[in-house]
Amino acid sequence: MDDFLKSLATHKQCEKAFPDWHKGISHYGFWAVEIHEPSWLSLIKEAQIYLHKYAYPNYLRAPHITISACGLIDENHFSTLRLTQQSNALKQLNISPFTLTLGPLDSFTTAMYLGIEDKSDSLYKIREHLNAVTTDHPTEIYYPHVTLGLYRDNFSTREIAKEIQSFRLQASQNLTSIEVTELVFCRYETKVLQGPFEVERRIKLN
Repeated sequence: MDDFLKSLATHKQCEKAFPDWHKGISHYGFWAVEIHEPSWLSLIKEAQIYLHKYAYPNYLRAPHITISACGLIDENHFSTLRLTQQSNALKQLNISPFTLTLGPLDSFTTAMYLGIEDKSDSLYKIREHLNAVTTDHPTEIYYPHVTLGLYRDNFSTREIAKEIQSFRLQASQNLTSIEVTELVFCRYETKVLQGPFEVERRIKLN
């Protein structure tokens, strides 16, 4: 939250198709953890409803934790070969299932999210192996999280911070930790900012 408050306002996200970015390439790929735990889904929905007045409507991405952004899917950017190399790297990593806990409501300047607690640093280790093959604009610091929505306007960060603190005080339900047993490679349509994704490949952990 301290980093969030360094900015005076959130950053409004555009709804345009960004042709300069996707260059006509239809899909973008990323590795993630899917979320199916009912108690997590319930709190995610509750948080989205709570902050809905700040978010663009119709955020259609199913709850997930992004591990690594791969890039535009075609042979000149993120190719079939790169995907195969990443899949092989995950298999060679030979990682066992690991546990994650859902953290508190928080925010970037571009999007609101629920944090993820990963005591084993498994997500970070997996990300390192994927990024060693290829990655698209990697950030220096990795914050595992579940995105709740994108900001529809430039709102005061202090206002948002007060809302988030109030939600933290209200959220009292007990959440079950989840055991991650597989990783998924997903893709979404580049012309749809908040559109759904589809799973293209699954990698089972030991």
